[in-house]
Amino acid sequence: MTNFDFRDSLPVISRKHNLSILPVTRSEYLISDFDAYHAFPEQETALTSWEFPDSIQSIDYTAISSEPIALRIAYLTAMLTDFVGDQEMVPTVSGRMGSGAFSFQIRWQGASDYLTVDIANSQLEIDGGYEGLHSLVLVEAKNSISKDFIIRQLYYPYRLWMDRGVT
Repeated sequence: MTNFDFRDSLPVISRKHNLSILPVTRSEYLISDFDAYHAFPEQETALTSWEFPDSIQSIDYTAISSEPIALRIAYLTAMLTDFVGDQEMVPTVSGRMGSGAFSFQIRWQGASDYLTVDIANSQLEIDGGYEGLHSLVLVEAKNSISKDFIIRQLYYPYRLWMDRGVT
């Protein structure tokens, strides 16, 4: 009921009234006309090919069926380490966990005013976490292309690890 990763996945009534949904605890949600989505910028980029290791036999890189498989392929081909610029990255954290407690401000749609939102152990999910010599990279993977994404999928995990002192 609360998996609204993209603005288009919101119920019709929510889209009609410009309402977004944010989890604030494991059982409570905030519904209002705040700006919870960010549009992907239009960009033309050159495609890069990556070699899949011949030694890996258990993954068919020509038939990517899930987000975890896509992340494994990105890791095995060194695509992630190249993107981040850290050759020492290794997979570390992933899965569902509690967010801890924190507050943040979110802008109302079409306004310059902000609403303070208090989060208390909301559930979050990290698709892939990779730790290198100088950083922890948190990845939200998607198996389809959309126009936008809900910011909480990146911000809640970011706050969890930032508040734990991991950068």
